[in-house]
Amino acid sequence: MMKATFSIQYAGQEYLEKYIIAQIKEIWVNSGHKVKDIDTLNVYCKPEERMFYYVINNTETGSLPM
Repeated sequence: MMKATFSIQYAGQEYLEKYIIAQIKEIWVNSGHKVKDIDTLNVYCKPEERMFYYVINNTETGSLPM
């Protein structure tokens, strides 16, 4: 089994995939949902806006700052 990591380095900072996903899950749970209810998660990074945007289950959208 292959193990992989993904990170974004921008403006002297590093953003690891696992921490970005953990923050999105926390936002999801804090809004009254359960992590087990996430079927799909798409994350988009826009460094010029210093934001991460996400779509959960093809319906719920949100963002968090870099």
